[in-house]
Amino acid sequence: MKHSPVLALCFGASLSLGAQGIGGLPSLEWYRLDGDSIRLVTTPATLPFAERSYDLIEGLTRLRPMSLGNKLKRIDMFVQPVTVVANGFVGVTPWRSFLYATPPQDQSLVSTNSWADALAIHEYRHVEQYSNLLRGWTKFARVVAGNAGWGVLTGLSTPDWFFEGDAVYSETALTYAGRGRTPAFTALQRALALDGVRYSYIKARNGSLRSRVPNHYPLGYALVQHGRLVHDDPWTTVVRKAGTFWPPLYPFSRALRRETGLNTRRFYREAYDSLGRVWNEAASAKTLTPQRRITPLGRQVPLYAFPQPVNRPGDSLLVVSRQRRDDINRLLLLHLDGREQDLTPLGFVLDDAFHAADQTLAWARYSVDARRPDVTYSDLYVADLAHPRPRRLTERQQLFGPGLDAAGEYVVAVQLPAGGPDARTVGRQPCLVEYDLAGGELGRRACFGYELIIAPRYIDAGRSAVVAVVKLDGFLSLQRLDFDGGAEQLTPWTRHVIGTPYVFADHVYFSADFSGVDNIYRVGMSGGAAIEQLTEVAVGAYNPSTDGGNLYFTEVDAEGDPVSVLQASAWLRRAVTIVEPNDLPQYAGLRPDAAGEEFRERYMPAAPG
Repeated sequence: MKHSPVLALCFGASLSLGAQGIGGLPSLEWYRLDGDSIRLVTTPATLPFAERSYDLIEGLTRLRPMSLGNKLKRIDMFVQPVTVVANGFVGVTPWRSFLYATPPQDQSLVSTNSWADALAIHEYRHVEQYSNLLRGWTKFARVVAGNAGWGVLTGLSTPDWFFEGDAVYSETALTYAGRGRTPAFTALQRALALDGVRYSYIKARNGSLRSRVPNHYPLGYALVQHGRLVHDDPWTTVVRKAGTFWPPLYPFSRALRRETGLNTRRFYREAYDSLGRVWNEAASAKTLTPQRRITPLGRQVPLYAFPQPVNRPGDSLLVVSRQRRDDINRLLLLHLDGREQDLTPLGFVLDDAFHAADQTLAWARYSVDARRPDVTYSDLYVADLAHPRPRRLTERQQLFGPGLDAAGEYVVAVQLPAGGPDARTVGRQPCLVEYDLAGGELGRRACFGYELIIAPRYIDAGRSAVVAVVKLDGFLSLQRLDFDGGAEQLTPWTRHVIGTPYVFADHVYFSADFSGVDNIYRVGMSGGAAIEQLTEVAVGAYNPSTDGGNLYFTEVDAEGDPVSVLQASAWLRRAVTIVEPNDLPQYAGLRPDAAGEEFRERYMPAAPG
């Protein structure tokens, strides 16, 4: 590997205001990693992230696991260091790729794989796809019209569900986690199957403004997996024939029919009929807990999240976020009979996560630098029930997952040091930072040697420590973290997704996918305490909170995500034995080829640290 410094670059103006544009960065020092297949450009602050990505991509090009063909076109890749958006992309006009170095807080979005691993495997699969589609008339179009011709014919020949579904399958089969082993990824598909809904291929392919339709990521994953399991993996041949763009009408569908006997419509119906039977049989074998739904569903498909009890004399209330098609994200007061009272808009947020304590609310809001559109921030905002107009607490920071103390006077958040001009040290360890809400002043600060800290929550009124989900080498654990740097493990390290914790009395409540379906669990505050499962739901349960008498959480439905309540007398309190995702029987078909097995054993860590 050639590792050479590059002169400092200053991009004065953005070429595009889009999230995937080039430019808009401050003056930064850059490094370049040169290999046979990629040239990867990074900054000192993101050098470990880049080196990990580089190693994985070089391994992919040497071993060629689950190869789509013998073509690989060299590409320039850039690590984007100064954005709070978790993203990545490959584009052909020009031929380049961007990896956004800041990981998401919500691990159900990408599974527990390390962010560098998930991005490198997923995005480089797109490189392999584009490279092997460059043949026949597609290649001729590139000769005539440049990369624009390549992009146009590729977009016309191959559906977006294949691009993303095949990349998700790769990130799943080549690791021990991946979105294919994350129940939240398929939750809406399973909810539709339980309701007996199977949309037409055209509606599934193009989406809908009226119905809740899974996007092209889970759609593509379901179809790609079906092809591998049932039709002896036709995708290498389908890609080769689709890339020739001959015959020019529906080349991908025609290629699929030659290999499987089914065009895309019939292939889709066969796949979803098969999956529907499997999902319905699994759900019918469960004895579900008797939770009651509080919120109604309707045409606007309301998506509720993070219901939390609040103290207001004479009322039993929850604060909840809600997103609807006819409205922006908002915070609401929710009565237990379903009545809603508007509080305040959340604003432009990366997710709906917020925290409520006493009369106070806190969340993180997204913003873009006025001068450089590729520089983005995540700042803390607070409000109270009596005067719910939001107040900005910080400015131009990268802060996530805020948690309030019991009195609503202090807030703790996760700080991910920016990769800007002042980030001269190698590595970006997450830190806990505390702010005084009265004056907005920064108080205590403690940094930890983890890959990520997620949603810290104070454990007592004295603010002696917090409970948070921590991530290391693709494993998660609930841990108690002290501001002096100490840590105590509450749950074992696992590749299962663990959701935002909620602290009440001497327990921590959280969602997890230990059984292959997301449910609500709790664990005691002392290390070594047993984990108890509290719910058994058909599709998925998320965002738990409790007042001691009731458990509140959200579920997934074909018509929205309602808030449900389960009385304490009906909690399962079932002891849990954790079986890792790779060993669960429902994922037994996710086996890579010999080269994929070698890649996984060589590059995926067996344990954290």
